[in-house]
Amino acid sequence: MKQAIRRHPLLAAGFGLALVLFAFFALRLAMMVLVWPPDRSAPLEGWMTIGYVAAAHSLPREAVAEAIGLTPGAYPRQSLARIAQARGESLDALLARLQDALDQRHDD
Repeated sequence: MKQAIRRHPLLAAGFGLALVLFAFFALRLAMMVLVWPPDRSAPLEGWMTIGYVAAAHSLPREAVAEAIGLTPGAYPRQSLARIAQARGESLDALLARLQDALDQRHDD
């Protein structure tokens, strides 16, 4: 085995890179399967993103962003916790405001 690696270092490096990429995408797929599809009844949490909340509630991302006073497209792929931190507010306040907005939309 060592002799084959010494004879073909580029091929061995390419194979190693392919293994790393395979492991990365396999792990990513496993995480998506475990967390997706989002559950509407699940309580809002800080790790969730605007896109995740939008998908769970069958709403456009822009509507969720506007519900918490954000410009649509601001904070792309940021968690709600990071958004709250960047805006200088508590996560609990942001989650409560978002939950109220979602409740109002679903009551309509």
